[in-house]
Amino acid sequence: MSSESFDPSTTEPAAVSASQTKASNESEAPQPPSIYIFNLGSTKWKQSNDGPFQGETLLECFTNALRCIKARGYRVQGAMYSPDGANIFIDTEDELWDDSVNIHSQ
Repeated sequence: MSSESFDPSTTEPAAVSASQTKASNESEAPQPPSIYIFNLGSTKWKQSNDGPFQGETLLECFTNALRCIKARGYRVQGAMYSPDGANIFIDTEDELWDDSVNIHSQ
C-alpha cells in the first residue's frame, strides 16, 4: 500500500512507500498496557490508571484488581480484558476507592 504526498518542487504528487511510512511510525514509543478503573457511583467521577511492574503480567494485575475490589465490597459493573489493556467499571460510594484498589501482588 502506498500513500501520496505533495512535492513542492514539482506539480506531481510523490509516492511514499509502505516501508517509508512504517519506518516513520516506528519512532513512536509503544504504550505499555494499562488497567483503567472507573467508578460509576454517585461520588465525584474519578478514574485510576496503572500497569504491571516488571515481572508482573497484565492478566495477573487484572485478577488482582478484581480480587481487591471484591474484598473491599465494591460492586463490579463491568470488566473487559485484552492483551492491549483492561477496563474495570465499579460502583461505590467510597470517595477514597482509588487509594484502596491495588492491582499489584501483595
